[in-house]
Amino acid sequence: MIKFNRFSKDKDIVRAERLGKLSAHIDEFSAVLGLPPDKLEWAQTCGPFWDDLTRNKSVEFGMSCGNTMGLNLIVKPCVTRYVDLKVLLNTIIDGIDGDTDLKREYGIVGKSPRNFKKIVAALNRWENTHNRLVAEGDPRILPDSMMAELVDFRDRLNDSNHERVTQKRLLSDLVEQKRARFIFDTNMLRYMFAVCKLTWGPDDPTLTLLGFKTRSGVWTKKTEDEPEEPE
Repeated sequence: MIKFNRFSKDKDIVRAERLGKLSAHIDEFSAVLGLPPDKLEWAQTCGPFWDDLTRNKSVEFGMSCGNTMGLNLIVKPCVTRYVDLKVLLNTIIDGIDGDTDLKREYGIVGKSPRNFKKIVAALNRWENTHNRLVAEGDPRILPDSMMAELVDFRDRLNDSNHERVTQKRLLSDLVEQKRARFIFDTNMLRYMFAVCKLTWGPDDPTLTLLGFKTRSGVWTKKTEDEPEEPE
């Protein structure tokens, strides 16, 4: 017997071609098929709608990757500057009293942070301690201009990460929209294929014009008791 592949197995490129053909040619056959208005409207617009979803997802994916790269480009020089100023601050503290507890409060004991979350947390901690000591008139601090440089790095990191997270959320929404649309279109294609077969039979070449395959277009050996499945 003859088996047609299920629409749910379509790859993106196959689905785009199938829907594109359907939208391009459905008006020629809408009268003979007797489609309800909602089904006809779907068939007329399904190709462009799918193309837009696919294109928008690709754009958002590219932007999401770009935002991640942009964030990493800020992290690297920030970490370098953090390490340099950490050495300076240790020198300042050691020149006064070498207070290890204060160094721990600053968070400048041990290994320096290397990724986004840790460097931001470290800079927040450093700023809080700096502000406390400034208010108390304590000299064990960085010069204002250098501390401002670290705060600026921290703010740029947070802004860049906000853009990245927002973009990832948009991408995630588009992925879900595309998944839901694929399922919806699959059911509509099954309906449309059934109507076309009832109208013309399973081997009419018009089927290929509308994005389907004829019964003779795909030959697959099956046992006699297995049912025919729509493409």
